[in-house]
Amino acid sequence: MNQKDLVDLSRALISVFSAKIGDATAPRRTAYINFLTKEYEISNPESVKKKNSMLGDLRKVNKRGQKILESIITHLSNMMSSQTTSKRTHDLKRLERQSAIQNNIEAVKSMTFDTLAGLLETKAAEMGVLLLNIETTPYKQLLGNLKANSLDANPCCDLDARVSITGLL
Repeated sequence: MNQKDLVDLSRALISVFSAKIGDATAPRRTAYINFLTKEYEISNPESVKKKNSMLGDLRKVNKRGQKILESIITHLSNMMSSQTTSKRTHDLKRLERQSAIQNNIEAVKSMTFDTLAGLLETKAAEMGVLLLNIETTPYKQLLGNLKANSLDANPCCDLDARVSITGLL
């Protein structure tokens, strides 16, 4: 196989394997996101325990998929290595980066507000992220009135319905 055929093969394999991993994790990921958006209560210990259990299960499935793919990636990199030994690491890493970028682009294209809120909740919870729904028309009016002595942001910013601020005020 020439270099172009190897690149095409590796792209096709990466696409197929990404889809397979996605299909394997989709039910758990969907159940986890649905639980976080509809049922999760941070003050309820059982709810926290269920959230942690679901997240652990999702991570186990992801890790199992990664372990399965490790040998395939090694064999693919060996094939590429036989073509151009000095470029093996560079080519494989470049393909992984390109694949990751393409997967991120596809994920962002299909992302909803709930998906974004779920990502923020899981990835940035320790930083104290506060989710707001910003209404564009009142927000534009607020920005147009920046020279006023006082600003009232209440008409344009509402807390996300899942956020409870009792005890903070």
